[in-house]
Amino acid sequence: MILEQLTIVFQGKLHNNGPKSTEELIKSYIQYYPKINIVISTWKGELISNYLKENCKVVFSEDPGSVPDWQSNKPNNVNRQIVSSLNGIKIVESKYVLKLRTDCSVNLDLISKIFLKYCNNDKKVIISNLTSKNPRYVNKLYYHFCDWIYFGKTDEVIKFFDIPLFSSKLYPNSKIDVAPEQHISFSWLINKNYIKVLSDIYSLFTIRTQEKIISECLILTTPREIGLKSLKRSYRLMPFGKNGFISYTPIDIKILHKENRNIEFLLNPLYRLRHYIQYLIVQLLLKIRILWN
Repeated sequence: MILEQLTIVFQGKLHNNGPKSTEELIKSYIQYYPKINIVISTWKGELISNYLKENCKVVFSEDPGSVPDWQSNKPNNVNRQIVSSLNGIKIVESKYVLKLRTDCSVNLDLISKIFLKYCNNDKKVIISNLTSKNPRYVNKLYYHFCDWIYFGKTDEVIKFFDIPLFSSKLYPNSKIDVAPEQHISFSWLINKNYIKVLSDIYSLFTIRTQEKIISECLILTTPREIGLKSLKRSYRLMPFGKNGFISYTPIDIKILHKENRNIEFLLNPLYRLRHYIQYLIVQLLLKIRILWN
C-alpha cells in the first residue's frame, strides 16, 4: 500500500562511477518497482541522460554554494542539501516520500514494514541511527540527527527542509558550535512547534526531552534493518568511525521503543566498546600507512 503512494527524491550531484552510479541505482529501483515515482533534484548544468529524463522528474536548482564546516575550514554542503531536498519534495504529489542522497539506497520493502510497525499516528519520520548522536555518550550533543535518509508522509518530511539556509548569523550568541545536522533539526523543531525561534532551542537541551521528541516524531533505524547502503567506498562499513559508539546503538533504539530486555541493556556497553576498539584499530592502521608512505 505505501509503495503505491511513494516517491523517491534523489538529492544532490549525481555520481557517475560506472556500475556504482546514481543512474544504475535508479535503474535497479525501476526494474524492481516499475510503478515507483522518482524525482532527481540536482544543480543547473548537471548532465542528465535521456533514460533519466524519460523515467524521472528532474528539478534543477541554483547552487547556493558551501559554508565553512563547523569543526574546520573545509566546505560544508548543508545549504546544498536544504535547497535540493526542498525543491525536490515540493513537486512530490504522492502521500509518502523517501528522501535519499544520490549515493545511497535502501530496501523499500524493509523500510515500509518498519514504518508500518512503529508509525501509529502517521506523523513519524524514519531516519538512520548512523550519525544520530546520543547525548548520553558524547558531551551532551543534542539533536544531532542523521541526515542521510528521511521516510514518511510528504508533509512531515518537508518540515526538515522548509527552513532557512544555514548561517552563523542565525546563532550570534550560540553556546555551541552548531553542526549542519543540528541546524536542520533545530529548524525542524520550530516547524513541529516545539520552539518558536532558534534562540529557544536551549530549553530543549535535556536527554529526557530529546528522547521524548524522538519517541513522538521519529523512528530510528539501523542500516541492516532497512538495507541502507552507500555507493561511496569509504562508507561501505556501517556504522563507521566514531559513529559506531557515540550514536544510538541498536540496543538504545530498543530501549526507546520499550522493547529491550535487561540482558540487552547490560550488553550495550560491550557493543559500544567493540566499535570503539574497531575505531582505534582503524586509526592505528591509518597512521601506520601514513608513516610507511
